[in-house]
Formats: sequence, structure tokens, C-alpha cells
Amino acid sequence: MIEMKDIEYVKAIHEHSTLTKAAESLFITQPSLSMYIKNMEERLGYHLFQRVGKRLVLNYAGEEFVKYGNDILTMRDELEMTMQTIKDKNYGRIRIGIPLIRGSYLMPPVLPEYEKLYPRVEVQLVEETATILEDRIMNGDCDIIIINASNENANLTYDKIGTEEILVAVPHDHPAVATAVENPDSKYPKIDLEELKDDRFIISTNDTKISREMDKLFSQEHFHPARTIKTNNIQTAVNLTIRGYGVSLVYENHYRNLNLKHDNAPKLFSFSSPSSKSDVIIAYRKGMPLPKYMEDFIELAKKIFSTALQFN
Repeated sequence: MIEMKDIEYVKAIHEHSTLTKAAESLFITQPSLSMYIKNMEERLGYHLFQRVGKRLVLNYAGEEFVKYGNDILTMRDELEMTMQTIKDKNYGRIRIGIPLIRGSYLMPPVLPEYEKLYPRVEVQLVEETATILEDRIMNGDCDIIIINASNENANLTYDKIGTEEILVAVPHDHPAVATAVENPDSKYPKIDLEELKDDRFIISTNDTKISREMDKLFSQEHFHPARTIKTNNIQTAVNLTIRGYGVSLVYENHYRNLNLKHDNAPKLFSFSSPSSKSDVIIAYRKGMPLPKYMEDFIELAKKIFSTALQFN
């Protein structure tokens, strides 16, 4: 008979590819995990993995096992949440998925206040890119995620926090700074992309929304940057801009919370009319009954975010 632990352990090995990393994620030793899998396969009567070099890869039976196992884990989570709602007790667990840079300034004002309301609720942060977080929540690894909206997923419910502008950061002494004009659709002046045609564009590979926005913008304007460089870190992108290495696209709140106060900080500009904006949302699985402590987290987060940050 398949046990819940079987699914959890096989899923961990599939996600991490090695016994060592999987064991670390499960908070057990590697020998214990190896012995468990050996005994489990003997108990079940079939193998789930094949070894490719140093990696453990699912065979066909393993792929089917994980596919249906994920559904079982999701149903278990839904059952637990339903029971939690019925009991309506002020204890539980909330797993919040949020990109690393956004979590660095959104979570500090929220979590201390939330703990005052629910001191017995365990909070777990899952810090990944927005694309990975959408997969994690569908796999049942997160309860809610806080991301920039992209293509709407019919299996998720979206709760809008606010809207922020996507801006182009330009070195403070760039000649194009003097050419900027007022943009009635933005509190930031507008710069013509043609003024940046010879510049290097620093592209975030860690943020699909900004990457798509840049691709869309270039297509609309029939604009092709002379040079590009990719980075996973917005702070790296902005620091490169400070040094005059190129221009970068940034979310308004990301940039503001870098707290750049020195004289050579980049200048921020809008670059389109209407200005380019992105909704920031809290999402959770559609049809999932939320315990009151999760509903209250969402409402508290919306309240604090709307007053403390530059959301429109």
C-alpha cells in the first residue's frame, strides 16, 4: 500500500535530483532516505528511479507515481484546510510564495503585525521567481503567492493589491536625461527610446513580466538595442546602470526600496504613453477554502501595502 510519506519522499528526490539535497529538504539524513526508498520499492514491488550519472531520474513508473501523487497531496492539503475552517481555531500554517526582492520590503511591515493577530500560526516563506511560484502553488507547495500579474491562470483566484509603473533607469549623466519631456500619464518624465538606441540594455532573466514588457516594447517601437546583458539580480542591474554600463527596466517599488540616495543614482523615466504598468496580486488556488487566518493575512497585507508603498 502506498503511504503519504512515500509520495513526499519520491517528490523530494524528483525535485532535487540527488539523495543528499532531497534529504536536506526533508530534514533527514541521506542514508535514512536511501534506506527508506530501498524498502519502499521492495514493499511496492516496483522501481521508480533510474540512475543517470550522479542524478536519480524518474522512470516511467516514477513519472506516473509523481503525477498522481501530486494530486493526492493537493487533495490532502484541501482536506486539511477544510477541517481547519470547520474547527475555526487560531492556529495553523501559511506558506507564502514571493519573489526574493519583493519579499525583502513587503514582508517586514506585514509579518510582525500578523503575528500579533495569530501568534500560533506558523509562517513559511517560499522565495522563488514568479514563474516557479505559479507552478509551486499549483503543486500544493504554497498556499498563497504575491507576484506581478502575467497571463491569467484559470485555476487561480487573483486579489489585486495595487498597480505600479515599470520604468527605465538611466545613468544620471546620460545625455538623454536632458531630452526627457513631461508625461501626463505618469509622475515620471518620458524618454524617447531612440535616445537609448546605442546603449546596452540590462535585462532581468529573473522577472518574466519585465522581460516580456521589454520584448513587447521593442516590437512596438521597432527598436532593437545595440547590446544586451542578462542578470538575475535587479540590484546588479541598477548598480551597473550607476556605473554607466547600461540602462535597465525596473519596477517602481523595487527601485524605491533599494534606498539609493547618493548623487550618482540613476534617473527614472517612463518610456511609453500610456505608461507601462503592472498589477501586483495575491493569488491562491481557485475553489480552495481558506481558513480565517489566511483570509485575514490577505486583508492585512492589502491594507499595509496600499498605505506603505507606491501603489496606485
